[in-house]
Formats: sequence, structure tokens, C-alpha cells
Amino acid sequence: MKKLVIIGAGELGREMFYSAKQSEGYMTYFELKGYIDDVMYANPDAPQYSHVPLPLLNSIDNYQPEADDVFICAIGKPEGRRAVVNKLILRMGGGVLNG
Repeated sequence: MKKLVIIGAGELGREMFYSAKQSEGYMTYFELKGYIDDVMYANPDAPQYSHVPLPLLNSIDNYQPEADDVFICAIGKPEGRRAVVNKLILRMGGGVLNG
């Protein structure tokens, strides 16, 4: 079974959590693994993270993807989203996204 990692633990990341739990594939094709988030990793006790429904796995920069991981990016700004996704793709041995 695939393990869903949500990139970003902010408001959009929490929305992704609830959407994933309600999706048809939940617990059939994937289970929820946790979040990776640089800001939360640097300040895990900040009030905005008090209701995060999944564990923090690591920072984005330090997370090492595992074979069964699948990702959904919950970073709102396009330039930030592209940079983070490219880091993870390269770490997994893939090429860079353009555009």
C-alpha cells in the first residue's frame, strides 16, 4: 500500500488531509503517513501547528523519500511549490519540472 506524504502542514495541508481521508482510494490504495514542512520543523510548538492531524515526518530538505511514498503538494505559492517538488524529484532520481 502506498504512503501519502503531504508537503506542507499549513491550512492547505490540513485541507488535503481531510480530502484524502474522504477519497475513494483511502485505505484501499494509500494510507496517510504524515507531513513534511520546513517551517513546522523549525518551530513545532508554534500555535498554528497545534491541530495538525498527522505526525511531522521531517523537514522538506531532510526528508528521504521511501519506495512506497507518494506525495501531494500543499504549498500555495507556485514558485515555492515548484522549488520544493523539484528538490524531492531530484532526491528520488528524477528530472526537474519546468514551467
